[in-house]
Amino acid sequence: MSSDPSICVVGGGVAGLTLGIELRRQGVQVELLEAGSYPRHRVCGEFISGAGTGILRQLGIYQQMLDAGGIEAETMRLYGQRHRSPVLPMPEAALCISRYRMDRIMADAYLSLGGVLRQGSRVTGKDALAREGMVMATGKRMGPHQNATHLGFKVHAQGLELAADLELHFAPGAYVGLCRIENGLVNVCGLVSERLAPRDLRYTWRSFIGSLLHPSCREAFDAAIMDTTSLCFSAGLHYGLKPVLNDQSLYIGDRSLSIPPLSGNGMSIGMETSMMASRQLIAFARGTRPWKDALGRIQKDYYRRFRSRLVWAGGLQSLMLPMRHNLLREWTVACAKWHYRFLYRVTR
Repeated sequence: MSSDPSICVVGGGVAGLTLGIELRRQGVQVELLEAGSYPRHRVCGEFISGAGTGILRQLGIYQQMLDAGGIEAETMRLYGQRHRSPVLPMPEAALCISRYRMDRIMADAYLSLGGVLRQGSRVTGKDALAREGMVMATGKRMGPHQNATHLGFKVHAQGLELAADLELHFAPGAYVGLCRIENGLVNVCGLVSERLAPRDLRYTWRSFIGSLLHPSCREAFDAAIMDTTSLCFSAGLHYGLKPVLNDQSLYIGDRSLSIPPLSGNGMSIGMETSMMASRQLIAFARGTRPWKDALGRIQKDYYRRFRSRLVWAGGLQSLMLPMRHNLLREWTVACAKWHYRFLYRVTR
């Protein structure tokens, strides 16, 4: 065994697993602590685009995900409450695969490289969380009540026909994304203002989600078979956050910053923050860079790389999710073929 100091990663989602795999590929000792277990369903768009697909190839697991049934999305369509765009070619292919399957593949890859994985394990105490070599990858930050503005939901549907590999449906205060994943399933995932979500959403979710779709798609949604074992919710979400910065702990993925999910870039940013952090963590583990110096370099990289992306994505969310009928939103959908490539580029 190497005498290098180990890195402890708290949180085994996309960011934590990406970091663990890359560090093990470089020979660094890693211990990964996951509060839950694999596999399990999570609220997620299950859509990887931009730099994320390249990172999966770099880690050597992209083909495994295709072999496991992952779908390369090549077309998209946008829907408002009145208007809809034509079927549009994706600027570049994206990967669509369930988190249930993706997390398992990534965890197996990490273990095959000799990483230590402790499921059902949590870290508590300020001293433990602040020690050198501790990396926090524990998912989205929950905001204080006055800022916790959104609720996320996800369910898989069987027999739901889509007009494109990815569909985005926009309604006042909400959006729903649908994409094809493995085994003929469609991932139905969305975000809604907590002010608009019914109190009994756990029981009325199907009719509520259907009401957010374009009228031409509601009949197909009603006829689809829902896999209720995949149904999950996530409350208290807020976006457009500045990165978490301090001089003790390192944060990656959604624990560091959150981009509005309708940008389709959330999982990619999780992987990108991990790969950016890995370079400095390798130097720390090999004794060539002090911990505080590594933190400072990573934090500067975060600001430089993601600032513009977060600003554009925040503006896009403000445009598309106001809680009233918005003519500008409908115009954006109707004219999508003229500007969607630009919006895709500036949010990646």
